[in-house]
Amino acid sequence: MSDDPECERSLGAPPDEQFLPVVSGKTGQRCRGSIAQGQLLLVAALIAVLCWGAWMTRAILDLRAAPARVAKVQLASLVGDYVRAEARGNASPDQIGPRTAQFMKVLDATIARHARGGQIILVSEAVVGGSVPDITADIAREVRLTLPAVQPASSLPGPGDATGQRRDAGDVEARMRDYLLHEGAPQ
Repeated sequence: MSDDPECERSLGAPPDEQFLPVVSGKTGQRCRGSIAQGQLLLVAALIAVLCWGAWMTRAILDLRAAPARVAKVQLASLVGDYVRAEARGNASPDQIGPRTAQFMKVLDATIARHARGGQIILVSEAVVGGSVPDITADIAREVRLTLPAVQPASSLPGPGDATGQRRDAGDVEARMRDYLLHEGAPQ
C-alpha cells in the first residue's frame, strides 16, 4: 500500500490509534489511511446542516397546509339578529336585560375561544379587500348551542296582558339597543 513502513505499521495498529496521523520524520507526509480531525468536523457540520434544512422544509410545508389564521365576523349582523329575535319573543322587559347580557358574554367567550386557538378575528367592516374567510355562521351556531332558544310571542293574549294586545316589537328593540349602548356594553 504505502512505501513508508511507519504508515503501514499504523494501519495495523489497534482501533484507538488508527485515526492518529502518522508523520514520517524524513518526508513529513501523512499516512493515506488516516482521517484528519478537520475532515470529521466538516462531515459533522454537513450532517447538521442537512438535518436543519430538512426540518425547516417540513416546518414551511406545515405552515402552508395550516388553515387560514385570519377570519372575519359580522358582529353587527349577529347582534342585530339577536335583537330582532328578542323583539319578537315573549320575554318580559325585566328578562331582556339579563338575557342580552348573557348573549353578549357568550358571544365574547365564543370569539375569544377562536382567538385562543390561534385565529386572528377581524370585524367584517375592518376588512377592506382580499379573501378572508367569514366565520359568522360558525360563531352564530356555537352561540345558539350555548344559549336557550328565544320563545316566539304567541298571537294570543298572555295571562299578564289585560288588554289582549301584544307589546310593540319596535319598543322592545329600542330598549335593547339602549341597554347595549349604555348599560350592557362590555368594558
